[in-house]
Amino acid sequence: MKVALLLTPIFALAALVSGCTDTTSSASASTSTNSPTPTSTRSSPVRAAVSIWANGQVSIAKSMILANISPSSSASWYFTQASYITGNMTGFWSSSSNIILPTIQYSGGVNKPANIDSQAFLVVLHTALDDGFYTVESDQMLSTFVGTIAKLRPLYAINAATSATIADTTVPIGDTYNGYNPGQQGNPWLLFTSAAAEYSYCLIETWNSAGKSITFTNSISVGSAHPKESAIFTEILNRAYSAGDLYMARAAHHMAADGNMWEEWNCKAGASQGAP
Repeated sequence: MKVALLLTPIFALAALVSGCTDTTSSASASTSTNSPTPTSTRSSPVRAAVSIWANGQVSIAKSMILANISPSSSASWYFTQASYITGNMTGFWSSSSNIILPTIQYSGGVNKPANIDSQAFLVVLHTALDDGFYTVESDQMLSTFVGTIAKLRPLYAINAATSATIADTTVPIGDTYNGYNPGQQGNPWLLFTSAAAEYSYCLIETWNSAGKSITFTNSISVGSAHPKESAIFTEILNRAYSAGDLYMARAAHHMAADGNMWEEWNCKAGASQGAP
């Protein structure tokens, strides 16, 4: 298993808040023209992204199950569909931005100039198989997770106001929905802040599974491997625990005394707003 990110930035996450973003900065999108493109890739609400990825993963799973039961035309058909969908999914990775893009081959709909969205790691929590393809520990997903958090950190004043983690939002950078009206300043979302915590815990579960080791491919210690029994491996897991707990602390920080929670937190004052 490779971790193509620095140890410190990965778990400096502890100071972030989740958010959907789409600032005015532009991000170049790498597109794939080698495989059929589902029409739903033209825009990227969370539902569409989950649907595309889930369909691909379901097709892969069905092809493997049917192939194990007995070779059949059905297994072959599912495998073919999976290859079409996963081939297209690889086109969402941008080697220039080092993130998984929420939208490629943009053609109308809501414009997202920065093309950065927290939905990328929400999708993997819902649909990933244990096959190394866009899984929580994959290089692309780790890079996307850390890169997204880094972009979101400076967007919300409340990230500097408490010792809890950064708030993360559901929408892309440049989000213009404030929980009540469009055309307004977007805010951090409870959903994605919680997803950031779950992502951290899933990393721990994956890295801590039998036979795993972590290999760094960054500029500090290229190729250094740390087996499960090593002190560094344990330290990485401890930092991941801390990051996840801090995201949950952020959610608890904004929870009402009676346990009620709302969709968003005001990016400046921290007050809850939007759907309860």
